[in-house]
Amino acid sequence: MPWFHYPSLTGILLAAMLPALPRQYAPLVVAVVLHLLLDFTLQTQWATTKATDRRALLVHSLVAGFLPLAGLGLAAGDPGLALAGGLAGFASHLVIDGCDKFGLPRWPGLVVDQACHLAVIVAVFYAGGK
Repeated sequence: MPWFHYPSLTGILLAAMLPALPRQYAPLVVAVVLHLLLDFTLQTQWATTKATDRRALLVHSLVAGFLPLAGLGLAAGDPGLALAGGLAGFASHLVIDGCDKFGLPRWPGLVVDQACHLAVIVAVFYAGGK
């Protein structure tokens, strides 16, 4: 199995575990699953050109940054958190992906990139008070 399928499988496994998790963590899991699916599985070939195409970076950041954190807010039943979280997700995704893996090689760059995205998701979750 190619390495780029691992995050997608992780997202699918997390989604399958969602009913067994404590209810208060459901919005966090929803956001992480959406992030993994949108940042890997559903990413188009055009979106992978984001290192050289600013429009692709903007669209990718909107889809893979805004939607997961807006989903977190909606899953928490908080429309204000959905908007604020979505905007934070968009802005942070734009900055993180704009750094193009921080100049690191493939695997280390991917790990740092995803750790930054997940840190933002966790921070928004806890900032929302859930």
